[in-house]
Amino acid sequence: MSWSLSSSIEWSLCAVSLKPAMFTNVALRSLIATHHPQGGVLLQWHAGSDANNLGWHVYREVNGERVQLTPEVIAGSALRWGPGLQLNAGNSYWWWDAAGSRTNRYWLGDKDLSGQLTIHDPVAPVETRQPPPMQRYSALLSQVGGKQTVQPKLRAEMATRRAQRQTSLSIPPMVTSSQRLQPWEPPGLPPHARQYALAAVPAINIDVWETGWYRVTQPELVAAGLDPRVDPHRLQLFVDGRQQAIWVTGGEDGHFDAQDAIEFYGIGLDTPWTDTQTYWLVAGSQPGHRVQTEPSRSQGAAPPPSFPFTIALQDRSLYLAIVKNGEASNFFGALLANEPVEQVLMVHHLDPASSADAQLEVALQGVTTGSHQVAVQLNGHDLGTMVWSGQKREVLTWPIPMAWLREGENVMTLVPIDGEEISVVDTIRLRYERTYTADHDSLRFTVPGQSRVTITGFSQPDIRVVDMTEPHAVRDLSGHVTVQPENHAVTVSVTGEDERTLFAFTDEQVKEPATITANTPSTWHQPAHGADLIIISHGAFLERVRPLQTVRETQGWRVVLVDIQDVYDEFHFGTKSPWALRHFLQHVSTAWQTPPRFVLLVGDASFDPRNHLELDDVDFVPTRLEATALFETASDDWFVDFDDDHLPELAIGRLPVQTVEEASTVVAKLVGYAQANTAGSWQREALFVVDDQDIFDFAAASREVKALLPPHLAVEEFLLDQTDQASLRRDLLTRLNEGQLLVNYMGHGSTELWADGELLTSADARVLINDHRLPVVVSMTCMNGFFHDLYSEAWPKPY
Repeated sequence: MSWSLSSSIEWSLCAVSLKPAMFTNVALRSLIATHHPQGGVLLQWHAGSDANNLGWHVYREVNGERVQLTPEVIAGSALRWGPGLQLNAGNSYWWWDAAGSRTNRYWLGDKDLSGQLTIHDPVAPVETRQPPPMQRYSALLSQVGGKQTVQPKLRAEMATRRAQRQTSLSIPPMVTSSQRLQPWEPPGLPPHARQYALAAVPAINIDVWETGWYRVTQPELVAAGLDPRVDPHRLQLFVDGRQQAIWVTGGEDGHFDAQDAIEFYGIGLDTPWTDTQTYWLVAGSQPGHRVQTEPSRSQGAAPPPSFPFTIALQDRSLYLAIVKNGEASNFFGALLANEPVEQVLMVHHLDPASSADAQLEVALQGVTTGSHQVAVQLNGHDLGTMVWSGQKREVLTWPIPMAWLREGENVMTLVPIDGEEISVVDTIRLRYERTYTADHDSLRFTVPGQSRVTITGFSQPDIRVVDMTEPHAVRDLSGHVTVQPENHAVTVSVTGEDERTLFAFTDEQVKEPATITANTPSTWHQPAHGADLIIISHGAFLERVRPLQTVRETQGWRVVLVDIQDVYDEFHFGTKSPWALRHFLQHVSTAWQTPPRFVLLVGDASFDPRNHLELDDVDFVPTRLEATALFETASDDWFVDFDDDHLPELAIGRLPVQTVEEASTVVAKLVGYAQANTAGSWQREALFVVDDQDIFDFAAASREVKALLPPHLAVEEFLLDQTDQASLRRDLLTRLNEGQLLVNYMGHGSTELWADGELLTSADARVLINDHRLPVVVSMTCMNGFFHDLYSEAWPKPY
């Protein structure tokens, strides 16, 4: 596979075998204490290698004794990157001592995953006239990965960027009169083929994000593109390629008037990428499926006074990349380390007369690699101890006497027995017997077949009951409503021998969709297409990418520009998933007349596509989060690794932009580079930058790569172990500004920098003045391509 970097030079990518760096203990590169004029001392330190570091303690020396200032350890890198990962470029930390003075001395202690504490030499504060910075505290262990981890300054910057995006990314409706809903019917097609047909017509997309009964009015549908002259009998609703029964109110006269509506039972999703399910409304050539009504019956056996009901706690406020759990989510709840953790389970309408035991299921996830012991209590009752080892998910279930449960709050306490080992809460489920009593005017419940049940607790008499045992064929149950002051009830009978799942609700509980939009028809699955380059972009950036499409076409390439939503529509029933993108690329690689050779993704991605942490919703084009030997990280290569051999079948890249302004800037650079008349000696020059040789021979590895270059390239080497870093940094910035065809870095690094001590940083990239003399940069280091991270700005991202 080859990439052409100029009209006259061909390059090939070669695999070079490099041994992984070995683990070393914490190397404290710097510790500075600064006394500020308003009072207080800021401690800042930089760790060169903290691979096995659980965290840090800060101490102030008072009368010759060390006083611990940190309430718990400041989180080190082990929980984020995983134990054993060598990050010699390191991480920076800080802690503010509001009561500190210039006469104090400060000590720093690092704690490893085995519990060993190492105390480093003390420092005395130096004076400064600068005000204290906004960023004063690094995250504590209990905050790692969670919402508290982001400091105020960074959170404010995120809020500003988010507000700018909400303005700049507003997309006008794309529906025209010619795209009004037209009669459609795919005869007898399997679900995926039927979805191709749905995506190819101007349907109405109805998105729901939680489960319940939905109503969409005729004016809402017409505003989204529905032809008001549509025959309501022919309206059809699809989900996952399968037709869904709906209720059309007021359409008996054959007209879909302004007071009419459609109603249906909608089910939200809970995937790592979205909570939103897409329903497709079309006008078919045949009558659509309708909710059938079962007449009221007075027969039926009385069911038990209660039914098994499950409540679940599944907090997703903590992200841990180091947990290697395959396809499962890496978001968890409370962290279990040193102190007991309480989890509250809300129990409503408990049946105290039931003789059946409740069932409590607790699932914990190991984080560190040792032996875990966590004692479990419920309302003061000891249940037992969960014991397991390593990064495994441990699940235990206990029978709970009904007498131990309380109406309302039930407190489960998790007590780590060994505070040196770390685990987290995954899920907690409590199954108990609940009476047939509604909460907030709704109840989802089960009843035996051939039974007659009464549901109480409604504040309004307009009660409806539907049988949603088969969600695609919901049936309406006619019931008898008993009107009582502030406690209305409904009685219904069910048919069939098997258990049924029912949903009772009042009109106030009818939900509105998250969005109602017009589908823009697409047919990318069809074989008539072809391209050398596929550009797949979020819809907000499509117009900003067109200049790049144009310039590539003038260079003789065949280029297609694809909206990522079209990919979801055709290859994942309209719902967001990285699998849709992989299926699409695999399909076109064999089905298109001209299979693509190159793929460009336009739009940022995030390790938090559902924005659990409420930091920033920037998952415009998703990436694949792959579990490596050390931790979970992004892999766009996965999209085009069709045979799963960890080698991409197509060349793929990404422009991780978050705003239309960023998209315009990046595209302008690419177009300018392609069109600029900047011929010069720089196009025959390559620069190889090599870090200090410590536990790994970077110079030898760099020579291996250098030997692969064509002989006409003049290669200059910058070796950090042969000069001081300040001089090398100055010369490196000079060479970058002068222009280089290729820059290769071999050494330590982190998300925002090269080498220990900031040889080159993301901030430097913003102030380069190399115009169109832009190099191809190969960073053979750690974390430089961490574009999906929300806590830092990956080195390549400044535009």
